[in-house]
Amino acid sequence: MSVYSFIGSANLDSRSLSFDYECNLLIDDKPTTKVLQTIFNKDRDEKCWLLTPKTWKEKFKPSDDLLHGFGNGLPVCVIFFL
Repeated sequence: MSVYSFIGSANLDSRSLSFDYECNLLIDDKPTTKVLQTIFNKDRDEKCWLLTPKTWKEKFKPSDDLLHGFGNGLPVCVIFFL
């Protein structure tokens, strides 16, 4: 388990580096990192799905507003594996 947690909104693209204010926080504390990792893993396991052509067809309907979680009440959280 890591000792560090890195939390923030930083994006490494030209727009973010030139125009947007990005904020990050480095936490150097093993107990806090353990709690944050537990929360992340729970959210990942319960609220995310692997985006494949099949899951895209099942979860996305053209009339759905993306801000409403693909119409199923869940927040949008997708994990991409490349």
